[in-house]
Amino acid sequence: VSINQLIIGTACLLLTYFAGLSVGYHSSGSLWLIFLTGMITCFSVIAISIITAYFIKTMFGLLTVGCLPFFILMFFSDCMIPLPKFKILSIFGNPVYMNDVLPTAIATRAFNKILSYNANFADISFEFAAILLLSILYFTIGVLLFKKKHMSI
Repeated sequence: VSINQLIIGTACLLLTYFAGLSVGYHSSGSLWLIFLTGMITCFSVIAISIITAYFIKTMFGLLTVGCLPFFILMFFSDCMIPLPKFKILSIFGNPVYMNDVLPTAIATRAFNKILSYNANFADISFEFAAILLLSILYFTIGVLLFKKKHMSI
């Protein structure tokens, strides 16, 4: 199921990009780098979906409480409006902000660098590694919770 969702999410990303191009958007970044960054970001959202599914018991819960994590992902990732940056530490000279526990917040910065500033892989390597590590962490937590809920004896 996760692989299917990854394919769908990546296809949606590409469709969105090409829709932007069709209405006059001009990007200076690499399509392959956008694709790769978007793919690992989709993986992170799938991981968070698995964690969310652990806490949902009914369809009503999905329609009410189940939307909350995705609202948080959208709102606190600087996708809607820029938020104040609260730096909590620095790793290898790269600032880490409070909302960087959300892989989508890091992905927003990476996409901005790629699309607006023609960044290459070396320019976003920190963001790429951070998204990948958070994705693996959240996916591992999601799999453990899934096993606990659905595969316990």
